[in-house]
Amino acid sequence: MPATLQVFQHLNFPGRPPDGQPVHPRRFGQAEAAWSRVSERGEERRTAAALELLAAKTLATLAAPILPELAAHLWRDLGYTTPLSGHRWEERPTWVPAGQMVAGNREPYFPSVHECLETRRQPAA
Repeated sequence: MPATLQVFQHLNFPGRPPDGQPVHPRRFGQAEAAWSRVSERGEERRTAAALELLAAKTLATLAAPILPELAAHLWRDLGYTTPLSGHRWEERPTWVPAGQMVAGNREPYFPSVHECLETRRQPAA
């Protein structure tokens, strides 16, 4: 096993039960909500939010050539008003600006599996 995987194998991420199965993001958020009242974890929460937003910004940039609609949707949700087509890969990524209004997940980025299956079952016109 590569050394990098060995390091991550031993980390215990919150919201990931011992069986290793991921927790649904909404349930994870609800479970973590109690920590918002613990002032000692404020810096950790701000750092986590900044890193998550940076990851989403990077995903939008990387996805643009192959999933342009997803990338544009994500870019807008991150609060950017300039078109993503004008944004280029950054050698040194820049943070999503502090105080920038980020949209809540208003609508899903992908249809649900159930919705896709229902669409498949409909007869062709």
